[in-house]
Amino acid sequence: MTAPAAASRGPKRHDRATDEARLRRYGADHTPEDREWLVVRYLPLARHVAARYRGGSEPIEDLEQVASLALVKAIDRFDASRGTSFAGRSPSRRRSTNRTRPSSSGSTTASSTPPRTASIAT
Repeated sequence: MTAPAAASRGPKRHDRATDEARLRRYGADHTPEDREWLVVRYLPLARHVAARYRGGSEPIEDLEQVASLALVKAIDRFDASRGTSFAGRSPSRRRSTNRTRPSSSGSTTASSTPPRTASIAT
């Protein structure tokens, strides 16, 4: 991968100013390039959150898929003008998304994680 291509895939180190600038720009323009950059940037966080649910009956690949989809939804819904941190908000968002999931029979089952007492506005 060339240096410009590697740089466009996301920062190697956490750079809050760059993250916030990309989130603001994506919120204003909704460009696919910014969305992809943000997904690549925060995918390790989604995998970390998915790993917290390991050990149950769900395979880790399924948990990571749910976390990845929740990440994309969180990026699409994030409003930088509210002054909140994306990384601080998104793990809780994924936990609430992960509470109910389809079972292999097609019905919805509740996860064993108890609901949080504080709700997050959508």
